[in-house]
Amino acid sequence: MLYLLQFLLAAVQFMLGAALFSFFNVVAWRVPRGKPVFAGRSACPACGAALSGWELAPVFGWLALRGRCRHCGAPIAPRYLAVELLGGALALGCRARFGADLAGPFGLRWAALLALVFLGLLTAVA
Repeated sequence: MLYLLQFLLAAVQFMLGAALFSFFNVVAWRVPRGKPVFAGRSACPACGAALSGWELAPVFGWLALRGRCRHCGAPIAPRYLAVELLGGALALGCRARFGADLAGPFGLRWAALLALVFLGLLTAVA
């Protein structure tokens, strides 16, 4: 039972990292183009169609769409999947380095969460 709980907590932490890095991917794409970060929905760069919630799900959305836009079939850069996987892996790395804490946010210690956000900011800048 304890192993199942640890596995589920690690899965939640992986998805937290993937979602956080997915957001930083949006920041890295919008800021250089002068677009507001928090205004408007994400859309396909090729056809402009607004993306639904399941299409934006980190890792799973890209895999379900097989790397193509559902509306126009244009390819979605594998960079998005790579950055989301990197975020999930770094979340687990921060957990391993700083430890887990069930009282902390998403089962992470605050130091681990802050390190993950810092790594996400560095990734967006890069």
